[in-house]
Amino acid sequence: YFSNQIQINFNVNTNAPTIEYPTEGTIIQSEKLSLRGTSKANTKVFIFESAPSSNSSILIGSTTSNGLGQWSFTLPIKTTKSTYFHVRTEEVAGEISSGLPSNELKLNLQRSPFASFIETPKNFETIQTKHLQISGTGTKNAVVKILKASNTNPVFQVIETTTTNENGKWSKIITSPTNDNYLLAAIVSTNNYKSTSNIISIQTNYAFSQKALSIDQPKTNSTTHKKRIKVQGKAPNGILNIHLDDQFNKAITVTQNLWNTFIELPNESTFKVQASSSHNTLIKFSNIIKITRNSKPKITETSEKLIKNKTFKLKGTGKEGIILTITIKENSFNYLTGINPMAGAQEKVVGQVLTDIDGNWEIEIPIQSSGTYIFKVYESYNNVAEVTSETYTYDLAMASNEVNLNIAPNPFNPTKSSLKIQYELPEPLNVDIKIYTLTGEIVYSKSFISNEIGGTSGRHIIEWNGQYDNGFIFPGLYVVLLQTSGNQNELKTKRLGVKW
Repeated sequence: YFSNQIQINFNVNTNAPTIEYPTEGTIIQSEKLSLRGTSKANTKVFIFESAPSSNSSILIGSTTSNGLGQWSFTLPIKTTKSTYFHVRTEEVAGEISSGLPSNELKLNLQRSPFASFIETPKNFETIQTKHLQISGTGTKNAVVKILKASNTNPVFQVIETTTTNENGKWSKIITSPTNDNYLLAAIVSTNNYKSTSNIISIQTNYAFSQKALSIDQPKTNSTTHKKRIKVQGKAPNGILNIHLDDQFNKAITVTQNLWNTFIELPNESTFKVQASSSHNTLIKFSNIIKITRNSKPKITETSEKLIKNKTFKLKGTGKEGIILTITIKENSFNYLTGINPMAGAQEKVVGQVLTDIDGNWEIEIPIQSSGTYIFKVYESYNNVAEVTSETYTYDLAMASNEVNLNIAPNPFNPTKSSLKIQYELPEPLNVDIKIYTLTGEIVYSKSFISNEIGGTSGRHIIEWNGQYDNGFIFPGLYVVLLQTSGNQNELKTKRLGVKW
């Protein structure tokens, strides 16, 4: 079966506008899009664009057809998208064709990798960092001028210049402008080419005044022996200026809001160190630290005072890369019972050491017997420029598994000096000390309890003035006896000669 037939008469209006090129659904990958079509001759043609699924269209430009009714319009491709185009002609009273829209043309636009385009920051992005990276594309090996406009200064002005590489890429880092709303654009040009990028809108909101700025190390009023010291702290990202005694010293770059650097202290003095950071017209300063450089040689650390391998290790500081001389005064019982026991300890050189690049040094000193040892450290020893450390006194005891007893001086003159009785305990013990005449009379007696004063492990020295029964003991021979009880029961004796 067939339906009825109807007759339709088409009256084609050749003056109605059309888009003839490109064709529907074409994929355009270029820096520019050219639209061509027909309309009434010598007529104004308006070009409209609309997004997919949108009921509204935007006027993007206009052109005029020639005497043959042909028109063309070129626009830059700034982004990759699918879009629709149609055109209308200028309305003329009494002409039906002037009110008619053209055919609607769907195109897939793909921005060329060499198109003039700002890729970052994104449109309507808020910038909350001290520095702003602007990057994009353009024709290769071209000059890129970056422009900025704002509400207070609406005229675009060049703020930076850079160049594209072989791949058409370009990038520039600038200081984020004062917090406000801005428009950014770029002009890409060569000797015979010039193109303007898309325009993007950004807002800067960098809280510079709220960023921490501090010197955390070293602490203020500290002392160092080093000429070159490390300084560190917190700061806003970007350029940080370091000041020494209110004078600019150096500039460093801060990332992750943390910083550290080395500065030199030129002489032996107290210095003031401060840091400053700026952002546009704002500037802020850190706390002030005061640090004193004192490279006078010193001993900072020793090994245990109980000598186990006949060596005593010293560690210390001084100026970097110099030779230091270490001297010792030995007040041991071995020394006091030598050839001239009353002469007193003599200072002698026991070693030299070269400080490292940080001024640190260490040395091992041979120790042969228990006693009191006095150390000094010299820079430029026996020279007019000699620098001497303070005096360091250590009471050293030789490690032993036995109870030891020593006396000095021997012979002993009670009218001129006191008798020193030295004993060493390998562990805490009860101690009884007595001095007898040859007839068994006790002229001196002293006792100590284990783990209390005089009864602990290590070296002990007691002194006796030789007084007995309201006067000095008489010249002759005596016996010094030391007896321990506890885990070790031992008896030690020494003969003592007394003469006036």
